[in-house]
Amino acid sequence: MKIVGLTGGIACGKSTVSAWLRRQEIAVVDLDEIVRRLQKPRTRVVYELGRSFPGVVDADGCLDRGKLGSLIFNDAAQRRKLNVLMRGHILRAMGLELLGHFLAGTRLVVLDAPLLFETAGLSSICASYVVVGTSSDQQLARLVERDGCDEAAAKAKINAQMPLAAKLQRAHVPVMNLGTVGELEDQLERTVAPALWRRANLWWFLSLPGLFVLWVLVFRGAFLYMLATCLASEEMKCFTDFLDGADADPEPGEA
Repeated sequence: MKIVGLTGGIACGKSTVSAWLRRQEIAVVDLDEIVRRLQKPRTRVVYELGRSFPGVVDADGCLDRGKLGSLIFNDAAQRRKLNVLMRGHILRAMGLELLGHFLAGTRLVVLDAPLLFETAGLSSICASYVVVGTSSDQQLARLVERDGCDEAAAKAKINAQMPLAAKLQRAHVPVMNLGTVGELEDQLERTVAPALWRRANLWWFLSLPGLFVLWVLVFRGAFLYMLATCLASEEMKCFTDFLDGADADPEPGEA
């Protein structure tokens, strides 16, 4: 099973890329979706957040993401605190989804992870990285439009993340989203999809069905080798017996 990490800067178009991959019937494990499931009302995670960040959970057990966001984007210590609290829950849920694909024999899985490089050990399970980027001006404009905030708030959100340039330096497949959605999708079809599927058939052998096939091939090969060895040994024994008989002295009265 080949795992490819997908990440990028905020408001750069990673979600558009992820949606396009799904339409191509490529399996995607989306950590944002996992977080949304974990943070549904009255869940264990929400109550843990309420205890750690007073005021972000209301009386009905619903998380106020706006309040939580304002806390973490302006305070690096609070971001670290949130990351530590959420990491274990996210990784367990992610592991279960990846296990399902491993058991099913999925050839290619894209791990959609905003904090792919920031989360310890997460990037190490990926065979390669796809990083979605854009220009700084377009990123700022898109974020202002998307979140309905002013430029100062948008810049604070951008600066709270790992620099986009640093992410792009680590990319095996960089994707620059500088135009329309149609142009982005054309780029994905021409360059990204072939790169994702490269050697995916070989990686399939690292799934449960693939490992079973390998085991069968190895067992079959070992069995055939043993059979050939036994046959060769039996033929050699017959040949040596024949030679021993030909070399033996004739019995008295013969000749």
